[in-house]
Amino acid sequence: MKLPQDASFIWKGGYFLAIFFRRIFCNLQVYGGEHVPRQGGCILTCNHNRGPDFLLLAWGTQRQIYFMAKIEAFQIHPIISKILQWGGVFPVRRGARDQDAIEGAVEVVKSGKMLGMYPEGTRSRAGVLQRGKSGAARLAMQTGAPVVPA
Repeated sequence: MKLPQDASFIWKGGYFLAIFFRRIFCNLQVYGGEHVPRQGGCILTCNHNRGPDFLLLAWGTQRQIYFMAKIEAFQIHPIISKILQWGGVFPVRRGARDQDAIEGAVEVVKSGKMLGMYPEGTRSRAGVLQRGKSGAARLAMQTGAPVVPA
């Protein structure tokens, strides 16, 4: 699998929009940002509570984050698929050992980029912590990249 699309332009634009809207609508503060590497491959992990929580992560890290998303998200509509690709998101077939997705994740991290992973593997609709999966830990062992909890 080739490296997902570089979306740094889109991420930077989204970052500046987030700063603008943050000042108008909320007083969001980030704590612990100094623990996020400014460069080099790493794996950012967090719980997936809401659909757009990835935007808050992007604002807090100030780096482009490459995410995996269930392949069904790419099949909703061609425009949605294109937006996901433009954002540096790549598909994963859940419930199977998707070798393409695993190779893509390894490539992202080894090329010095930040990979975002939700260890629970899905959104928590009720806000209750679910059992985590081992993908982030296995990827860290395979690549030697640090895992950054968010």
